[in-house]
Amino acid sequence: MNNKKNKGFTLIELLVVIAIIGLLSSVVLASLSVAKKRSQDATVRQGVNQLRTLMEQNYTEYKTYYDLEPQKWFGQASDCNTYFVTGKFASQASQVCKSIIKNTYTGPNGEGYLWIGTFSNTPSKSFSIMGALPSKATYYCVGSSGNNSDVDTTDPWSSAGCSGNP
Repeated sequence: MNNKKNKGFTLIELLVVIAIIGLLSSVVLASLSVAKKRSQDATVRQGVNQLRTLMEQNYTEYKTYYDLEPQKWFGQASDCNTYFVTGKFASQASQVCKSIIKNTYTGPNGEGYLWIGTFSNTPSKSFSIMGALPSKATYYCVGSSGNNSDVDTTDPWSSAGCSGNP
């Protein structure tokens, strides 16, 4: 008679444990991805609001938004250096712009999305800033009137804070 006691795990038990660990890790990784997108959204919102503050400071000092209103879509961080070159607040605006571009969602060529400008008939008296939020297909818009809104990317122009309604 062989009365040896087995002191180990069976293959089935090990495979079950490995499967459970794999399932739990996939849930955690999915949660981290969502959390990362939400933090990027918060960074874009904060950056857009910082640009609004800089534009208001520029207006208080010079009675125009001209230096910080390039009327442009920014797709790459290098655009920020190209268009924010004059005025007292240009270097700060360039740094904030780069932070927004880094955190907006990425297009097919690796570019982010940020709009600064207006379609108003008084371009140096009003402004709009639109930053693409990475967690959903929306823009966060702020305008010179103090309005802001989250808008669908299919038609962002006329919503509060966006370029058709700054």
